Amino acid sequence: MMKLSDLGFDSWFEAYVNDMRQEDQSIARISAVDRGSYLIRNETGEVPAELAGKFYFYVESSVELPCVGDWSP
Repeated sequence: MMKLSDLGFDSWFEAYVNDMRQEDQSIARISAVDRGSYLIRNETGEVPAELAGKFYFYVESSVELPCVGDWSP
């Protein structure tokens, strides 16, 4: 079974994760991006994901969108 530490999660991230995460959320890392579709990986595997539609209204530039290597609470 994969651990978050295998994906690069370390004590620095652990110190900040509780401020970002809600109870029913797990930590995952973005492993691929393709035209607005994402693959995210956590300890249990890899799953496809998409951003919520309202997210696009809050970003001013594509550089604000998630990219490979970003963490998601």
